[in-house]
Amino acid sequence: MINEFKIAQLLRAKLQTVSGVPAIITENVAVTMQPSVSYLREFCLFGETFDLALEANGMQRQDGVYQVDVCTPKGKGKFEGLAIVETLKAAFQRQPAAMSDGALKINLEGSSTSPARIDGEHFVYSLSIRFTVLL
Repeated sequence: MINEFKIAQLLRAKLQTVSGVPAIITENVAVTMQPSVSYLREFCLFGETFDLALEANGMQRQDGVYQVDVCTPKGKGKFEGLAIVETLKAAFQRQPAAMSDGALKINLEGSSTSPARIDGEHFVYSLSIRFTVLL
């Protein structure tokens, strides 16, 4: 059975290995960020899990999106955020079995970037990284 907790752990662990990016803010934890500080927010959007084989204990597949919001101070302009997005895209580029815990394999399928938007004192780009999990 596909374990969403394990998927989220593997994706976050990969994000934590990317050098040159701001700190990651944990989902649903109240934090007051300084207007002059860049940071990342991450979210796992899980799709439906379905069986790839009819027999019992057959392979399962789940599609999803790992979204990373890149938040940079408005005073620094939007290009700092775009540079961070490019660093993250390189780290999460399309790759089969990019992450695994043995049985569970996460394939990275590509990514897309939202237009910049303003959230308080920060520019925000959302990087949506598509993934497929096979078990």
